[in-house]
Order: sequence, then C-alpha cells, then structure tokens
Amino acid sequence: MPKTFQFSHKLDDLALLKNQQWVLIEQVSNSKCVYIFRDNNELISSQNGRVTKGSWEYINNSTILIEINNDSYLMKHRFLDEDVFVLKIDVETNFTVFINETKYGSEINNFSDVVSFLKNKYFNKQYSVIDDLSYVKQHCSLGNNIPTYKEEEPIKQMSLLGIKYYTVRIHFLDSFTDFYHYYPKKNQFSFQKNYTGEVFFESKKECLINLYEDRFSKL
Repeated sequence: MPKTFQFSHKLDDLALLKNQQWVLIEQVSNSKCVYIFRDNNELISSQNGRVTKGSWEYINNSTILIEINNDSYLMKHRFLDEDVFVLKIDVETNFTVFINETKYGSEINNFSDVVSFLKNKYFNKQYSVIDDLSYVKQHCSLGNNIPTYKEEEPIKQMSLLGIKYYTVRIHFLDSFTDFYHYYPKKNQFSFQKNYTGEVFFESKKECLINLYEDRFSKL
C-alpha cells in the first residue's frame, strides 16, 4: 500500500466529501472541472461555467458509484482527507486526484497548481502520495537502449472528462512490471513519474527509457 494511504479517512466519513468544491485538472488538456457531492446524492460538475448534473452513491467504505453524462463509473476509494480525494476506476491503474478548492484558499486553475499543492502538503513530510512498486533493489545504467520487454494487449479507457486513452502493461525482463499510457488524439505516450504526476513524450521509445530510469532512480 502507498505510504500515505495509512493516513486516509474511510470513505464513510462523508462529512469530508460532501458540499465541497473538489477540483479535477485534466493533465492532457490542462482543463479544470469542479465537482460537488451534494447531500441528496446529486453530483454537480462545472467546466468553463457549464454545469452538468449527475448522481453519486456511497456503496461501502471503499467504493463509490458515480453517474454523469449518461455514463456510470464504479470508483475505488484510495485516499481521503479534508484537502485531497483520490479515486481509481475499478480495474484501471490511473488515479484520479481531486483537490478541495474550498480548503485551498485560492483557485486551482492548472496542473502546476495541483503538483505544487501536493508537494507542499505531502512530500515535504517525507512520505509519498503514491508509491506502489515493491521490488528487489538493483543497480543499472540505461543508455540509449531499452531493455528487452514484453507487452500485454492495450486496454482502452476513458477519463472522467471523456478523453480516450490506452493503458499498456509492460514487463521489463530484467526487472519489473509497470504501465504506460497512449493518447491517440495527441499521439503522445505517458507514465506516472515517481507516481506523483503524469509526464508525456512524443515517442514510445523516449517514454519507456524515462519510465525505466525513473523507477530505478528512486531505489
């Protein structure tokens, strides 16, 4: 389990969740969407002043059902406190991070604001928000070559803001298994750098080299 998750409230602590302005920044487009979970299970989302109404339902202390734009999402709770709410669509690998703008004290308008907030609140406390990998410590130097690897079939996915992408499970034969993502609309590849934020590349090779080096640099 990620180290910070031990500090999380249970999802049934709904007072933390309700009637707050939870901001989601879509990293690809850098667009902002505000979500409000109301007492009557109504979900309000606002993007560029345009409001969409949906619904949310508490299932148990680890699962929440979200219905919006005629789609339903079964979300797994990963972290909740008064400032941050982290969800993961069931069976997917990407985390969706909401920041409580009500508590933030000013507007959150771009992904840089999100990263800055997370670093100040969590990383300065000497623990990571997301750090899921566990493997035997190794030392390696990756030049311009990618180690031998195998891939599984790409899994088609959709973000809460409707952006299509693919997740690919990759196994480097000399070490570990991980994931990278492909966004066909922008023809870009990405991975979660140190599990703190998504970084994008124009080529698959560049993405995989950086993914490989990032994982070992944290050992």
